[in-house]
Amino acid sequence: MRFSKVAILSALLAATANAGEGVPGPSDRASSGIGESQVTIILRGPRSYRFQATVIAKRGRVLVAVTAAHCLAAAEAGKSVLIRRGESALRGRIGKVFRNPAYQEPRFPQLMGTDNAIVSLHVDPDVEGEVGVWEGIRAAGVATGPVPPAAGQKVVVHIPDQSGKEHVLPAGNFSNPKILTWGPKFHPVGGDSGSGVFLVRDVPGAKPAPILIGVVVGADDRGGGASLIHMRHPWVVQSLKDE
Repeated sequence: MRFSKVAILSALLAATANAGEGVPGPSDRASSGIGESQVTIILRGPRSYRFQATVIAKRGRVLVAVTAAHCLAAAEAGKSVLIRRGESALRGRIGKVFRNPAYQEPRFPQLMGTDNAIVSLHVDPDVEGEVGVWEGIRAAGVATGPVPPAAGQKVVVHIPDQSGKEHVLPAGNFSNPKILTWGPKFHPVGGDSGSGVFLVRDVPGAKPAPILIGVVVGADDRGGGASLIHMRHPWVVQSLKDE
């Protein structure tokens, strides 16, 4: 199903605005709203594997999601996938894959600030029991600018793992402005790649508002790391226009 470029951008901007970005007061409380944007993508076939993604827009029967670039390549377009939430799943196929153009396949595992991508997921028509799964998916707001700032800052982030557990912990981007790292409190393992990294702001009179600021890309001997992403990246804007 085709959908307009304007609709996608409008949905993203609305989601970001609703997320309450710019409202002071980062929260260290768990936010149930984060889980509604998280999906596990299972690529089916001879080499089946799974990874996580954050839905940032939905229109018709298409989900637009952010994940790690090492999880998908453009060659995967058209392949069948399961889109799982908890014990339920939707069936579909991969539409387009837009990797960060600065990303290059590393010769050995490492944390990379360019390890992010946007993917469209074309969901099959409803079958019995799937309507509730689709309706339960909520698009997350995306940071409109770099968070934390490039100069380096410590922030409290919320990171759901592949089991749905939300980890709330301090992290910073002092060693590299494009990479957010944290200690051993949460050590990502296989299947956690692509999970969203959120800043959650307290909004007076409303539920805490999660804002997507990055994507889990892996771990090293010190802990875990994420590539940062925001709406000022030219490649992000272009990929959404081309979708």
